[in-house]
Amino acid sequence: MSQLYTLVKKHGENLNSFTVRIKADSNDGDYIITESFYSKEDFDEYVAEGLVHFLKNASGRYKLEDYDNEYDLNIPYNGFDGYCHTLEWVKIDYVDANGETWDVKMNVEA
Repeated sequence: MSQLYTLVKKHGENLNSFTVRIKADSNDGDYIITESFYSKEDFDEYVAEGLVHFLKNASGRYKLEDYDNEYDLNIPYNGFDGYCHTLEWVKIDYVDANGETWDVKMNVEA
């Protein structure tokens, strides 16, 4: 059987960048995931602080629907009555200058 995929090292515009994925419960088992991309400069300047605030204040059952989103993050929106009601997870990847991908853990205690 021939190989069904090929791993390709990241190049150019993909380097020194962050990908932020946010999964939330929209309607008791219906989930929405948003995906946003940021340069390292933008992430360090304002996104990281916003994500820490988001994780501190929107985590927990039915807390997301009342989050004020003062940092203007791309939060899952259910299309009916605002943001989804419960944050499920936030996953962040960083691709460094060499094309290596890293998991990013936000320091919520900061």
